[in-house]
Amino acid sequence: MEQTKSKLTAIADVLYKGDTLRGMAMMSEVIPNLATVGGMINDEELRDRYVNEGLAQALAAMESGDGTLLADIISYEIIEVIDVI
Repeated sequence: MEQTKSKLTAIADVLYKGDTLRGMAMMSEVIPNLATVGGMINDEELRDRYVNEGLAQALAAMESGDGTLLADIISYEIIEVIDVI
C-alpha cells in the first residue's frame, strides 16, 4: 500500500511539473495496484468515493490529456482514500 502511495505521489509530481506524457505512462504501471486497493476497501461509501471520484475521474482526465487534473485527483482523491484504509 505504501509503495502504491509513493508511486502515485511521484506521478502527481511529474504531472504538476508539466510532463503529462511521462505521468500518463507511469500511471499504467500502478493501475493493477489501484484495482487491488479497491478490493481492500470494506466500507461501501468509501469504496464508492474511491471508484467514482477517484478512479473514474482519473480515467476521464487521462482520456482528455489533462495532466494537472489527473495530478489533483491522485493527490486529493485517490491518496486520501488510501490514507484512510
